[in-house]
Amino acid sequence: MARRRTGEGSPSGAWGAEGEEVLGEICSELRCVVERLDDIAFDALRSAVSAGGTRRPERERRVTRARHALERAISILEHAGSEAGTEEAGTEEAGTEEAGTEEAGTDP
Repeated sequence: MARRRTGEGSPSGAWGAEGEEVLGEICSELRCVVERLDDIAFDALRSAVSAGGTRRPERERRVTRARHALERAISILEHAGSEAGTEEAGTEEAGTEEAGTEEAGTDP
């Protein structure tokens, strides 16, 4: 079943306060997963050291890569709300600049 994306019907395309709250909840959940991945990575390192290993185990490397990906996702989601306001402001500024250019082009 396809999910309806929140915010599509709003005139500005912004998510609004409800959408920001949902994104905040998702970020919190992702932070919990990051902590669990940290535990798994540390356990893999401890096991490798206990076994006399001198290199990072493959499992720890995969888990660390996944953890970094989640941290990037959290960062993107945390800035999603501020970008909506920036995009709208940028559109208004661009419209002002275009109007100024058109007026300048009509002067003799």
